[in-house]
Amino acid sequence: ARGLELQKQLAEIDGVPITQEEAIARLDAFGFECATVRRDVLSLLGDGDADVRASALSVLLMVAPRGDGEATQRVMGLLGDADAGVRQASVAVLEQLVHPGDGNVIVALMDAAFSEWA
Repeated sequence: ARGLELQKQLAEIDGVPITQEEAIARLDAFGFECATVRRDVLSLLGDGDADVRASALSVLLMVAPRGDGEATQRVMGLLGDADAGVRQASVAVLEQLVHPGDGNVIVALMDAAFSEWA
C-alpha cells in the first residue's frame, strides 16, 4: 500500500505520466532535494513488502540517472528477490539504468536467468 502511494505521487502528477526530467523539475519546484528523494527510493528497495520494492523500482528511474553505480548495485541485488514481480521489474529497470554493454550487469542477468530456470 505504501509503495503504491509513493508510485502514484512520483510517477504521475495530474494523472499524466511524466518524463524523468519533468519529475526532477517538479520535485525541485516543491523544494525537494533530488538526492534525498533518490536516497529514500533506494531505501525502499530493501522494504519487507514486495509491493513496496516493486513500486520503488518503478520510480527509481525518475530519481537515479543512467549509470548510477549505487542504484545499479541495489537493483542487481533484487535479481534474486523472493518475489517474481520484483525480479522481473529489476530486469526492466536495469535495462534502462545501466550503460549498454556493462559487463557486470550482463553477468548478473545471466546468473539470474540461470537461477530462475535451473
